Amino acid sequence: MPRAVIPYPPDHQLALTRALRVVDLLTRRPEMRDDELEAALTGEGVGPVDAQLLTLFVPIALSYPMLRQLGVTGLASVYGVRRRSGRWVYRPLAGEHYFTAALTWAEGLFALAPADRSLTVEAWNTVAGRSAEMDCVNNMMTSHGPEGLRGAVVSPPMLTGLTAEEIAASRQSGQPPRPWWRFW
Repeated sequence: MPRAVIPYPPDHQLALTRALRVVDLLTRRPEMRDDELEAALTGEGVGPVDAQLLTLFVPIALSYPMLRQLGVTGLASVYGVRRRSGRWVYRPLAGEHYFTAALTWAEGLFALAPADRSLTVEAWNTVAGRSAEMDCVNNMMTSHGPEGLRGAVVSPPMLTGLTAEEIAASRQSGQPPRPWWRFW
């Protein structure tokens, strides 16, 4: 029986607030580098691991509605992160509340007419354009035109700069780590 995915952070409003803060920071300073974005978020009290996850997941989430409209049918449902041993593990994007909160918000906004959206097309492109997915699609459209995207599949995002253990440790919330011998 598959285990239920419990999103992190558990508070939807917190996840959405932080995701929208990323959108705000990037639309105010489109040239902001990832490390500057992470520093701004940690300066506001976001943990360093969460700041890196927000920097990765928010642009990806904003790119998904655009990718669907362009004809990309295979969007990733997982992301990859290395263990300390170097082995890649895959985690569900549904377990990343920063991603799901930003995606839900983006889909709701994208369903509106462009004139009715609270985010301009330029601002949307600024944020979504930071994702590797949008970069790849833009390159495909340049090379093969819009028809080259029909039925395209996007590979999972691969997170570097963090390990699976660092992500897990950031989510312990004061609980002692489980002993290595405990399987449940």
